[in-house]
Order: sequence, then structure tokens, then C-alpha cells
Amino acid sequence: MKKLLFILSLVLSFNTHAQTSGNCGPKDENGAYTSSCVWNYDEKTHTLNISGDGYMAEIFGGYLDENQGRYRTNAPWADYDEKIEYVDIGGNLKNISGCSVYGFTNLKDMSITAPIESFGQEVFSDLQNFEIPSTVKYIYDMGLAYTNTDSLVIPDSVEYIGEWAFEYAQASKIILGSNLESIGSNAFYGTTNLEIYCEDTSQNRCRDLISQNNSDYVGKLKYFTKDETTGVYNVDETYYADANLLAKGISCQSKSQCDEIALKAKNGLDFEFNGKFYTSLKDLKNANYIKKRIYTIDEANAVAGDKNRVSIKYR
Repeated sequence: MKKLLFILSLVLSFNTHAQTSGNCGPKDENGAYTSSCVWNYDEKTHTLNISGDGYMAEIFGGYLDENQGRYRTNAPWADYDEKIEYVDIGGNLKNISGCSVYGFTNLKDMSITAPIESFGQEVFSDLQNFEIPSTVKYIYDMGLAYTNTDSLVIPDSVEYIGEWAFEYAQASKIILGSNLESIGSNAFYGTTNLEIYCEDTSQNRCRDLISQNNSDYVGKLKYFTKDETTGVYNVDETYYADANLLAKGISCQSKSQCDEIALKAKNGLDFEFNGKFYTSLKDLKNANYIKKRIYTIDEANAVAGDKNRVSIKYR
């Protein structure tokens, strides 16, 4: 009898153990998630991996867990929402569903290498620092609501921003992309001390976009021009090497300095800024500087005629 009870307890334990992988594509006629999206949770690294060759189901949503007193996702990986520290979205996935990455109390970082074209409600609300991928075309309703970052850059790829998109976002600056066609109603509801930047050549377009559904925020508009060759931003003769540095308020001493920095970064070269050295504009934004690297031709070890073999010294 004891042996039978022991076996039964093992079976029940096995059956109730949380699933660590599965499908997450749109449900089929039987209500099962399909394989256009797949996921797995790595318990050793606390990483949620999501990938696929299509679309993630758009039906996850979120809810208030009254027993725990917090909002949670309905996604298949919900059992791990307090354990997940990293999210990796890869493959050829086309979207990130609303509330799919939501209520993750210990989330530290999200890596997006998939060419996603859209994302939904509160995908980034648990992150302090993130960048919207340059492949995104559509930011759906509440897509950036309740985000905690101090600035937001909308890529030029974005064509549509939904209703309540920035609701109660903490950003003090939002940089709009140049190809934006529509902004939904109440998009900026609950924001405070907000500045909305738009390209100077499209002042009328941006004013029309804002005034159509968000007329109270027309007075928040500011304008910039952008150098077509270097990508340097100019706001009232103050220069920034890219949109993210404008958003962060990290300006150059002159346009020539910005041009040099932007071109070196574009070509993968180290550059100096205010006495420190950086390998990319993203590193400059995040203050990840390096020691100065001095490149010299390693004549002794280089193959004859190969001047690409170099030795590196640090100062």
C-alpha cells in the first residue's frame, strides 16, 4: 500500500510540474498553440527563449492575480514570471504579443534579434533600459504604456502608433520617426514634462499627426534637422551624433565633432568623446568607455603583403 501511494505521489508530482517549453503560435481550430512560435525556459540561466518563423499568438493578455496582489501574463510561460531574468526573442518571429512579457518581477534585460514588425501592450514595461528595434512598423495600443525609461526613440521604420501608446510613460523626451503616418487617441495620456521631437522638414505633418487625436500636446513639439550624410541631429544649433544621444541629452561641442564621431562609429572605429574612448554610439549612450587602443602593423608576424595583421596596445 505504501509503495502504491509513493508511486501515485510521483505521478501526481510529474503531472503538476510546470511545462518548460512548448508552442506559442496562433491557436488552431482545436484551441492548441501552433508551432509558428516556440518557447523554452532555461532554469539554469533564468532565460526565456522565444523564436519562430511566423507570428506569436495575439491572445495572451494580462490579469490581476488577487492572491498575489500583482498583474500577471496569461502566456504559456506564466509559471516562471517571478524567475525570468532574461528574455531572448530570435529566429524570424514577426511580432511580440501584448502582455506576453509582462509582470516579470526580476527581469533584467531583453535581447531582440528577430525582425519583429509589431508589438503590443506593455511589452517593455518591466525594463529600465531598452531600444525599439529598427524593423518595427506598428506599435499597438498601450505598446509603450507604463514604461520606466527616461526617453524613447521611435525608429524611422514605424508607421503606426496606437491609442494610449505612451500612457503614464516616464519618458521626458520622445523622438518621433520620419515615416510616421498615424498616432491614436490619448497616446500621451498621463505623461508629464514631456517634449516631443520631430524632423523640421515635416513640421506640418507632425503637427497634424499630433493635433488630430492629441491636440493638447501640440505645444510639446520641438523640431530638429538631420544631416543626410552623417545622421547628426541639430536642435537649435546643438548637435547630437544620433537620435538616442539626443534623447539622452548627450551633445557634441560642435557639428564637426559630431560628424567625426558619427562617421567613425558607422565604420566600426573607436572614437574619443570628452576624453574617453568608445567603440559605438550605443556604448557612448550607456557610458561604457574603454581604454585608448593603439593599432600598429605587426611586421614580424604578418604574412607578406598582409597589412591587416595588427598588434593592439592600450594606453
